[in-house]
Amino acid sequence: MSENEAKLDYRDPEWVAEQLGIDKNTVYKYLQEGSLPGLQIGRKWLVSEKRLATFLERVEREQTGRRRQAADGGARPFALPQRIRMLDSTEDPG
Repeated sequence: MSENEAKLDYRDPEWVAEQLGIDKNTVYKYLQEGSLPGLQIGRKWLVSEKRLATFLERVEREQTGRRRQAADGGARPFALPQRIRMLDSTEDPG
Protein backbone atom coordinates (compact mmCIF):
# COMPACT_ATOMS: atom_id res chain seq x y z
CA MET A 1 0.00 0.00 0.00
CA SER A 2 1.40 3.40 -0.97
CA GLU A 3 1.61 6.35 1.42
CA ASN A 4 -1.29 8.09 -0.36
CA GLU A 5 -3.51 5.01 -0.07
CA ALA A 6 -2.79 4.81 3.66
CA LYS A 7 -4.05 8.40 4.14
CA LEU A 8 -7.42 7.70 2.49
CA ASP A 9 -10.03 6.62 4.99
CA TYR A 10 -13.14 6.93 2.83
CA ARG A 11 -15.83 4.24 2.85
CA ASP A 12 -18.99 3.71 0.86
CA PRO A 13 -22.48 4.08 2.38
CA GLU A 14 -22.94 0.30 2.47
CA TRP A 15 -19.93 -0.01 4.80
CA VAL A 16 -21.27 2.81 6.99
CA ALA A 17 -24.69 1.15 7.16
CA GLU A 18 -23.13 -2.17 8.16
CA GLN A 19 -21.02 -0.54 10.88
CA LEU A 20 -23.97 1.39 12.31
CA GLY A 21 -26.49 -1.42 11.98
CA ILE A 22 -28.87 0.65 9.86
CA ASP A 23 -30.23 0.33 6.33
CA LYS A 24 -28.03 1.71 3.53
CA ASN A 25 -30.98 3.79 2.28
CA THR A 26 -31.01 5.54 5.64
CA VAL A 27 -27.32 6.38 5.21
CA TYR A 28 -28.05 7.78 1.74
CA LYS A 29 -30.92 9.84 3.18
CA TYR A 30 -28.66 11.29 5.91
CA LEU A 31 -26.00 12.09 3.28
CA GLN A 32 -28.49 13.77 0.95
CA GLU A 33 -30.05 15.89 3.68
CA GLY A 34 -26.64 16.85 5.07
CA SER A 35 -27.09 15.17 8.46
CA LEU A 36 -24.08 12.93 7.82
CA PRO A 37 -20.91 14.49 6.39
CA GLY A 38 -19.90 12.95 3.09
CA LEU A 39 -18.33 13.56 -0.29
CA GLN A 40 -20.24 13.04 -3.51
CA ILE A 41 -18.24 12.28 -6.65
CA GLY A 42 -20.63 11.96 -9.54
CA ARG A 43 -23.30 9.57 -8.31
CA LYS A 44 -21.04 7.92 -5.72
CA TRP A 45 -20.98 8.91 -2.06
CA LEU A 46 -17.98 8.49 0.23
CA VAL A 47 -17.77 8.94 4.00
CA SER A 48 -14.53 9.54 5.88
CA GLU A 49 -14.10 7.18 8.83
CA LYS A 50 -12.51 10.02 10.80
CA ARG A 51 -15.40 12.41 10.06
CA LEU A 52 -17.91 9.66 10.82
CA ALA A 53 -16.30 9.14 14.24
CA THR A 54 -16.36 12.90 14.87
CA PHE A 55 -20.00 13.04 13.76
CA LEU A 56 -20.93 10.19 16.11
CA GLU A 57 -19.13 11.88 19.01
CA ARG A 58 -21.05 15.12 18.36
CA VAL A 59 -24.37 13.28 18.07
CA GLU A 60 -23.61 11.42 21.28
CA ARG A 61 -22.97 14.70 23.14
CA GLU A 62 -26.17 16.23 21.71
CA GLN A 63 -28.24 13.17 22.56
CA THR A 64 -26.86 13.05 26.09
CA GLY A 65 -27.70 16.73 26.59
CA ARG A 66 -31.22 16.23 25.28
CA ARG A 67 -31.75 13.20 27.52
CA ARG A 68 -30.66 15.28 30.49
CA GLN A 69 -33.11 18.01 29.48
CA ALA A 70 -35.89 15.44 29.07
CA ALA A 71 -35.14 14.01 32.50
CA ASP A 72 -35.48 17.53 33.90
CA GLY A 73 -38.86 17.96 32.17
CA GLY A 74 -37.55 19.49 28.93
CA ALA A 75 -37.94 18.38 25.31
CA ARG A 76 -37.76 14.79 24.06
CA PRO A 77 -34.35 13.46 22.92
CA PHE A 78 -33.43 13.85 19.24
CA ALA A 79 -34.51 10.73 17.26
CA LEU A 80 -31.58 10.31 14.82
CA PRO A 81 -28.94 9.23 17.38
CA GLN A 82 -31.22 6.53 18.77
CA ARG A 83 -30.76 4.68 15.48
CA ILE A 84 -26.99 4.86 15.57
CA ARG A 85 -24.74 2.62 17.64
CA MET A 86 -21.00 2.94 18.10
CA LEU A 87 -18.76 1.74 15.29
CA ASP A 88 -17.01 -0.83 17.42
CA SER A 89 -19.01 -1.97 20.40
CA THR A 90 -15.95 -3.82 21.70
CA GLU A 91 -14.00 -0.58 22.22
CA ASP A 92 -13.62 0.60 25.79
CA PRO A 93 -15.58 3.88 26.04
CA GLY A 94 -12.87 5.40 28.16
